[in-house]
Amino acid sequence: MIARSLRLFIPMHDNFPGHWYLCIIDFKNCHIQILDSLQLRSRDEFWFKSVKIVVEFCQTFFKLY
Repeated sequence: MIARSLRLFIPMHDNFPGHWYLCIIDFKNCHIQILDSLQLRSRDEFWFKSVKIVVEFCQTFFKLY
């Protein structure tokens, strides 16, 4: 039997010109991962707030459907 992982991959755009990062929501393990090639501590708060908004939206969306 193959264990399936339920993951949602969300490309996200930063207001930093031309910068993208990836948010991965793993529903099976209740884990959120942010992959970013530009690791600036000064941007962490912005990224966490943005990801939190997306995750909360996903929770609401999947509860409705």
